[in-house]
Amino acid sequence: FVAIVTVVSYAFAAALEELETARHELDARVRARTEALARAEEQARQNETRLQLAMTVGGVASWDLDLVTGRNLWSDTHFHVLGLSPTPDRVATEEMWRSGVVKDDLPRLLAEWKRAEVARDIFRSEHRIVRADGKVIWVDAAGRFFYDEHGRAVRFIGIFFDVTERRTTATQLAELALALERERARLAVALMAAKMGVYEWAAGRSEVWWSPETYLVFGVDPTTFRPTVETFNALIHPEDREELWQKMNESVERGEPFEHEYRVECPDGRLRWIANRSQPSRDGEGGQRFTGVSVDVTERKQLELELREAGKRKDEFLATLAHELRNPLAPLCNALQTLPRSGFDAQATKRAHETMQRHLDQVVRLLDDLLDVSRISRGKLVLQRQTLSVSEVLAQAVEATQPAIDARRHMLSVHLSERALLVDGDRARLVQVFSNLLHNAARYTPEGGAIGVSLREDGGQIVVEVKDDGIGIPPSMLERVFELFAQVDRASERTNGGLGIGLSLVKRFVELHGGTVSASSGGENQGSQFVVRLPVAKGKTMGMPATVPSKPAAAAAARRKVLVVDDNVDAAETLAELISLLGHEVRTAFGGLQGVSLAREFEPELVLMDLGMPQLDGFEACRRIRQESWGEKIVMVAQSGWGQENDKRKTQSAGFDLHLVKPIDVSRLERLLVELPTSLGDR
Repeated sequence: FVAIVTVVSYAFAAALEELETARHELDARVRARTEALARAEEQARQNETRLQLAMTVGGVASWDLDLVTGRNLWSDTHFHVLGLSPTPDRVATEEMWRSGVVKDDLPRLLAEWKRAEVARDIFRSEHRIVRADGKVIWVDAAGRFFYDEHGRAVRFIGIFFDVTERRTTATQLAELALALERERARLAVALMAAKMGVYEWAAGRSEVWWSPETYLVFGVDPTTFRPTVETFNALIHPEDREELWQKMNESVERGEPFEHEYRVECPDGRLRWIANRSQPSRDGEGGQRFTGVSVDVTERKQLELELREAGKRKDEFLATLAHELRNPLAPLCNALQTLPRSGFDAQATKRAHETMQRHLDQVVRLLDDLLDVSRISRGKLVLQRQTLSVSEVLAQAVEATQPAIDARRHMLSVHLSERALLVDGDRARLVQVFSNLLHNAARYTPEGGAIGVSLREDGGQIVVEVKDDGIGIPPSMLERVFELFAQVDRASERTNGGLGIGLSLVKRFVELHGGTVSASSGGENQGSQFVVRLPVAKGKTMGMPATVPSKPAAAAAARRKVLVVDDNVDAAETLAELISLLGHEVRTAFGGLQGVSLAREFEPELVLMDLGMPQLDGFEACRRIRQESWGEKIVMVAQSGWGQENDKRKTQSAGFDLHLVKPIDVSRLERLLVELPTSLGDR
C-alpha cells in the first residue's frame, strides 16, 4: 500500500509538475498574445491618428451611418467643413445633412445613393453644400454600403472633401477654354474675311504647315493638297518664282523679316495676287523657322490697276479738256486781233463776229455737257416731259448742227416718216441727243463726206438712224464708245479732238426716256451708224411748245430800264453795252451794296445780278431789294456760272424770278426784255 501510495504520489507529483509547466507555458503565451494585442491596438490607434490627421490636413471628412438605427457618426472634419461645432458624441441628425445640401442638387444626390445601394457599387457624387455661414461650397463624396447575411444594406461608410477651389479653377479653365475657342473662331472668321492664312516653315525642310484658311487663300482643296515647298512652288506664277525665292533666301541668310507680293495660278485657272509676310525665329535645333501670313490682295491689286487707269484717263481728260478749250479760244483771240488791224472793216467785222459766235457756242456747249455729266452722275437730272413730234426735234437738231456740217462741206440727207411720230420726252434733252450724234458724225467724217438721218416706226418704237461714211469705229471700241471720256483715236488729228462725253450723254438721255442706243461700223474708214430707239407716245396729242413764242416785233421797240450788277467790271460793262445796243436804258453797279443803292434811285424793271460778290452777295442784295416797296415788282434775274438744280433752288428762295447761267444767251435775253410787262403796274 505504501508502495502504491508512493508510486501514486510520484505520479501525481510528476503530473502536477507537468501541469505547472503547461500553466507557465500558457501564461507565457497569454502574455505574448496580450502584448501583441496591445501592440496591435496601439498601432491601430496610431494609424487612426495618422488617418484622422491626414484627413484633417487634407480636409477630408468622413461619416459612418447605421442604416438600421439611423445613427450617423461624423468626423470632426465633417463638422469643421460645414462650419459647425462637433456634438459631444459626434452624432449628426438627418436634418443636419439634408439641410446642408443645396436643394437643386439633392434629387441628383439621392438618385445616385439609391443606384449605388441597389447595384452594390461605389457611391460617388459632386454636389453643393451650404455652410453654416451661408457660403456655398462644392464637395466630392464617395463611400460604400455593407450588407448582412440577408443582403440588406445595414451600414454605410463614406468620405467627402472640399473641391470648391478645384471646381472654380476647372470652371475658370473651361471658361478660358471657351473664350479661347471663341477667340479662335473669331480669328478664323477674321482671317477668312481678310482672306488671310497662317503658315509655318522650317528653312531647309520640305514640309510646310498651313492653317485651314491658307488653303482657301491659295484656292486649293485641303483634302487633296499637301503643302510642301515643291507643291507651293508649282502654284507660283513662272514669272514671279525667281524673285520670290531670291528674296526668301536673302531673308533666311540674314534672319530678317520677309515681305513680298507675287502671283499664284490657282487650280481653277484664276490668277491671284498674294502678299507674304513672315517673321524668322530659331527652333529647338537652332535652325531658322518662319511663321507668317499669306494674304489674298487680288482685289487691292485690281483696284490699284483701276486707280492707275483712272488716273491715266483723268490726266488724258484734263489734257483733252485743255486742248478743247484752247481750240475755240484760239480763233476767238485771232478774231479779236484782226478787228483793230482791219480798221473794223464791215466784212472783216462780220467774219470775226461769225467766228467768235461759232466758237463761243462751242465753249458753252462743252461746259453744258460737263454740267450734264455731273447732274446725271449725282442723279439730279430731271426730265421736263411733254408730248413731242420727233420730226420737229430732229429739225431743231439739224438746225443746231448745220453750221458744223456746212463748215466741213458734208452732204446731209434727211428721210422722215410720213406719219407723225410722237414721243413723251424732254425737248431740250432729245435735241441734245440728236445734235450730239450729228456733231459726232460731222467731226469724224472727212471733209465732203455724207451724213444721213432717217426716222421710222418699227414694232411700236420710234427708230432714228444717224449714218456717216467717216473713219469708222474699230470692233474693239464698239462697246466702249458710250463710256464716259472714251475716244476712238485720241492721237488722230482727223478727229478734231473731243472730250469723249457726247456719246455718254446720248446713252444716258436715251435711257432716261426708256429707250436704247447702239453703234455699228464696218471697221476703219467704213463709216458708222448709230440707232436710237424710243417708245411711241400712244394715245396722246401734241403739247405746248417748250418756249413761249415771242411777242410781235412792235413790242420789241419798248424801251426797258435795266440794272446790271456784277463785281466783274468787264462782264458788267460788256453786258450793259449789249443791252444798250438792243435799245434799252442801262445802269451798272460793281457790287451788292452799290446795286441796292442804285436800284432804289433808278427803279429798274429788270435787274441782272451776279451772285458771288464780296461784302454783299447777290442773294442778300436780292432780299434787301425785295423788302422795299419799290422792289416788289422788279423782275429779278440771277446770273451765275453755277447752274445746278440746287443753285436754282437757292436763288428762287432768295427772291429771284429767274436763274440764267453765264454766258447769257443773247436771244433769250432779247426775248426776256420783250416779254417784260409794259409797266410795273401790269406785273
